[in-house]
Amino acid sequence: MITPSNLEKWQKAIQGIEAGQKDLSSEELSAYNTLKELFNSGNFEASGSGGNIQIIKNALPNLSKNRLLRAHLTNFVALCEEIFTNKSVPVTQPQVQTPAPVPPPEIKPQAQQETPAPVPQPATPAPTFGGIPSEDIAAWQKAVQGIESVQKDLSSEELSAFQALKNLFNNGNFEASGSGGYIKIIKDALPSHSKHRLLQIVHLPNFIKLCEKYFKVKQDAVIEPTPTVVPPPVVPPNTDTQTTVPAFQPPVFQPPATKQPETKVEIPKVEPPKVEPPKVENPPLPKQEPEKPKKSNLKLILIVVAIVLLIGGWQVYDNWNVWFGKPNEITLDKSSLSFENIGESEQLTATLFPDDIPKRNREIIWQSSDTLVATVDENGVITAVTSGSAVITAFTVNELSVSCFVTVKDIEIALGDTLLSVSDTIVDMVETSVQEVEKVTPKTATKKDVKEPTKSQQKESTNQKLITKTYPFGKYDGYGLDGYPEGQGTMYYSKRVQIAKHSEGTYFAEEGDTYVGLWGNGDIVNGKLMDKNNKLKATILAGKRPQLYDISKD
Repeated sequence: MITPSNLEKWQKAIQGIEAGQKDLSSEELSAYNTLKELFNSGNFEASGSGGNIQIIKNALPNLSKNRLLRAHLTNFVALCEEIFTNKSVPVTQPQVQTPAPVPPPEIKPQAQQETPAPVPQPATPAPTFGGIPSEDIAAWQKAVQGIESVQKDLSSEELSAFQALKNLFNNGNFEASGSGGYIKIIKDALPSHSKHRLLQIVHLPNFIKLCEKYFKVKQDAVIEPTPTVVPPPVVPPNTDTQTTVPAFQPPVFQPPATKQPETKVEIPKVEPPKVEPPKVENPPLPKQEPEKPKKSNLKLILIVVAIVLLIGGWQVYDNWNVWFGKPNEITLDKSSLSFENIGESEQLTATLFPDDIPKRNREIIWQSSDTLVATVDENGVITAVTSGSAVITAFTVNELSVSCFVTVKDIEIALGDTLLSVSDTIVDMVETSVQEVEKVTPKTATKKDVKEPTKSQQKESTNQKLITKTYPFGKYDGYGLDGYPEGQGTMYYSKRVQIAKHSEGTYFAEEGDTYVGLWGNGDIVNGKLMDKNNKLKATILAGKRPQLYDISKD
């Protein structure tokens, strides 16, 4: 019985291994893919599962450079040993011819000696994954994911320090000499992120706390030079030379010079004639009242503007989430569902946090990983279509997501001497609607155009197998039929190429891009194109090609 907690651990281990699968050998990768396929198909009693588990178990000591990958593989092996019933592969020992038995010599019986009481052994400590506890690894992943989701708010210096610490942690290099400086850069930048409270209060402090816990070099030591004081030179007095005292000379007094008497010459005064100006009577000037100073209203205007800005700023701050907020978390009321009957429906409810975000940012997009097994509408109502398993995912407007694992059981009905499955009965009822389904494209489809899957589609779904195929422009991992992509799958692009040429729009995938979605007849049907930073680049609704197509010609 698989519990929801085991399923969540399994999904985290799968994501971690696939992120670092380039460090696995071909034998280890083959064993990992085999165990993953057996788990997804529910075949927990496969005879070869024990050997594949042992291959991955033997490879753990070789992954000392990538300690995070070793931790994910350790969790993967622990879950496989817990779930798969065939724990190990029986080994046949070669037959060795033993010589004839030699009779033992006769030994006289001795007095029985009391056996000492067994010494209690100390309890072995709980295992850790790569030297790091599992709860610290989970906390590290949450902090890194939180910082990468808002890394546009970091400066170039902070982003460089964050990337360097992340690489050192993943490689297990906890004694790097520059780690202390990187930690100090991020620590000093915390007050500058007051606008992004989640980054300032949660993600960056958790990241710094884990770095200070595991990195041995906390910060670069700075040795300040001691100042050297040079005393001024002291020149001793020169006793050899004799100081000469200047001789005193008395001042010379000179008698004052006698002044000669000046001769005064009298100049006669000539008085000019008096000229009287004509009298002009000026008219009296009107009395002017002094101008009163005008009162300035500038101070009053500034005071009113300041009050309005304070009130408006407070309103914006107090209602920021109500007007502009986006969800920072999404949860589902159920993590897994199981349907006993085909055609049965059940409501799945998603909850967004915080609850005061505006209505336009509360939209939830529902998606099914396999619509041939289970479908979901825009309200989260899941309907069982045929037997199998699928993953129902809910997305927010800012690309947060949460998933629910759905299982649809196949019920057999006895009709006389013949056993018929309910899924085959439903297929026969809707076989006549094949042509109408193929005429409907994703852009023109309406609710009345949606039909039940046909019998041929059901057979294609059961014949699909997990494949890995290499193309000139990338690598495909997912379900396939006769060597061509068919069903859910992912394409990792290694060079620029035009994709989904049969769609009405024009789409180009660049190096490092990833397409995740549904495939049919060897080409893209509908899904999402993500860039190398795992951000949504385009949503493609191309529809299924009418005939098989080889995309290697692109």
